[in-house]
Amino acid sequence: AECFLGYGVMPLYILYSEGKNIDATRAGEIARELSDIGPVIITTEIDFDSSKSDVLDKVSQQIEEMHAACSVHPDKKCMVALAQKMGDEAGVKKLFDAYPGLVDKVDLFVFGINTRYSNVQCGNPSALFLEASDFSGKMLYTYGKPSLIGYVMIEPGGTNLAGATNPA
Repeated sequence: AECFLGYGVMPLYILYSEGKNIDATRAGEIARELSDIGPVIITTEIDFDSSKSDVLDKVSQQIEEMHAACSVHPDKKCMVALAQKMGDEAGVKKLFDAYPGLVDKVDLFVFGINTRYSNVQCGNPSALFLEASDFSGKMLYTYGKPSLIGYVMIEPGGTNLAGATNPA
């Protein structure tokens, strides 16, 4: 983090375990370690499966732990990001409806532009970017929180939600 900050770049730490180890305690420990170094952004488990209530519970616990660690410093040296799948408006609503007050503990949204979660025709980068921009705008309008694109993945030979296949 200090190396990135030395170059004027704010580090983004993405927690990812393919949904196999969503650990709130560890997320809090990471946030505590980084809160003295910041500014940094720390995400919840990225691309989590919002259809599973136990996953939503674990993500909410990650937010609580990271928020508590990041709030130690009044100058907000670390920020907490909810890292939902691109386009998962329903999952974000479900999380915030299930855990009132949680939205106030999230500083921003992070998502990946990922052809696996896209509804646009594969092979159309302009449409993919517009879909991501639209989603970001909806999150800003609905929750008053900015978005950050954490990664871009255009999978060769993969199939998206619309059933279209990327050229290999």
